[in-house]
Amino acid sequence: MVDHIKDEDIAKFRHVQAQDYELPNFGNAPHHENTDAFDRPYHWYAEESEQASPDSDEETIKPLTLEDLEQIRQTAYEEGHSEGRTAGYEQGFAQGHEEGIQAGHSEGVQQGLKEGLAQGQSQIDTLSGYWQKLIEELVIPVQQVTAQVQLQLVDVICEVSRAIIQTELTTNKQVIIHTVKEAIQAMPVNEQTLLIHLHPDDLLVIEGVYPKETQQKKHWQLLADGSLNRGDCMIEAENSTIDYSMSEVVNQALKRFLSDNIKAARTVEPPEVPEVEPLAPVPETGESDDESGELATDSVSEAEDITNDSSSQSTESGSDLSDDAKVDERLGGEGDESFPHT
Repeated sequence: MVDHIKDEDIAKFRHVQAQDYELPNFGNAPHHENTDAFDRPYHWYAEESEQASPDSDEETIKPLTLEDLEQIRQTAYEEGHSEGRTAGYEQGFAQGHEEGIQAGHSEGVQQGLKEGLAQGQSQIDTLSGYWQKLIEELVIPVQQVTAQVQLQLVDVICEVSRAIIQTELTTNKQVIIHTVKEAIQAMPVNEQTLLIHLHPDDLLVIEGVYPKETQQKKHWQLLADGSLNRGDCMIEAENSTIDYSMSEVVNQALKRFLSDNIKAARTVEPPEVPEVEPLAPVPETGESDDESGELATDSVSEAEDITNDSSSQSTESGSDLSDDAKVDERLGGEGDESFPHT
């Protein structure tokens, strides 16, 4: 503490003079008799008690009767019943309200789901039907393209066959020999002298096989005809003439080939059209239902337009030509007679 005393503090008290302190004098204090240490009379407590309860008679407590007890019990019962009823009502109302909300929400969801499924299923079925038709209409053009490719392939086969046969006519002598034999066998039996017209190159081949002696014995007369193609043979007699054209023979063979293939193609089952699986309906409410209905209506109308266009195109492209007409069309519209007689 001394360390904290500054010189300035000491200087403040240098001019203060010290004074003597005298104890208080209790010798002259007045004294009252019949008082306590606090100078209060001894009977002060009794006086205050009398002032607090001026009536000296104490209130008497009456005993409770049966009526009083019954009234108290009834009052307590009514108060307890009222409080219990109020508390039970509030608790039951809160619990019932919560259960009612949950039950109503669950029933509302189920009902809305059923109505949405019923409303959307009809639209889905309609759209599925039109999409199925569209898929079928898409398959038909593929079949038409396949048919066109097949016809083009037939044309290629026919041209290749003609080219191969033409090559055989120039390299294989047996072809013209077989042709002359078949043409002679087609002539009537009673014919005696036959005039056989051949291409000049084919004539040399036949003369190499059948010499002059054989020709005279068979009553043949071989004649060169530059208007004929290789492989052609025309035979004249007194009463009949036969024109054995190699191109006609090739056409007849190809015609039989095409006819057999057309009949076989009719027995082939068409490709299966994939079925459209119905979409799972999604229930919607409010404005979304109206929008989905309008969208479904637009889709149905568009599907009808596309289906009608495809049907009209398939109807126009289809034809009722017979098998023979189709074959003749592929072969250039040539006739059916393989050996025209005159």
